[in-house]
Order: sequence, then structure tokens, then C-alpha cells
Amino acid sequence: MSAAIDAGIVEAYFPELTDAKRKQLALLGPLYKEWNERINVISRKDIDNLYLNHVLHSLAIAKIISFKSEPFSHRMAWMVVHQSST
Repeated sequence: MSAAIDAGIVEAYFPELTDAKRKQLALLGPLYKEWNERINVISRKDIDNLYLNHVLHSLAIAKIISFKSEPFSHRMAWMVVHQSST
């Protein structure tokens, strides 16, 4: 499967992505494959499932929490922890 097709699974769950973000996602697969051959970023057995098992999994939190554009701070971390425990 090509990287563009693999990236499509992310677009299915995040249809609001801009064209720029879609292009970046399409470039992510080949970049990970290149670097994974050099330094084993993720399991070589799982590199073909990069978008499903790693990218989409990492982005899933964005479906639950709306992040502000300001830098993440300790205060925000405290708020996230205490908000989720209530």
C-alpha cells in the first residue's frame, strides 16, 4: 500500500484536516520507513501499519481533548489530570 492510501485512514477520522496537513501525513510514512531502516524507530514488523497503529492511535486523544494553540504548561497538565478524574 502507498503512503497516501495509508494516510487516508487518518483522514477518514479527521476529515477537517487542511490540505497542508494531508500532505504532511502522506510524507510521514516514507520518512518513518527511511529512518526506521537506520535507527529502528518502531518495530520493523509493524512499519507497514504505521498510520493505523501509531499515527491514528496517537491522534485519538484529539477526538476527546481540544488543545489550545498556547504552549503546554504544568498548570494545563494539572488541569487535564484533575478534570479527567472528576
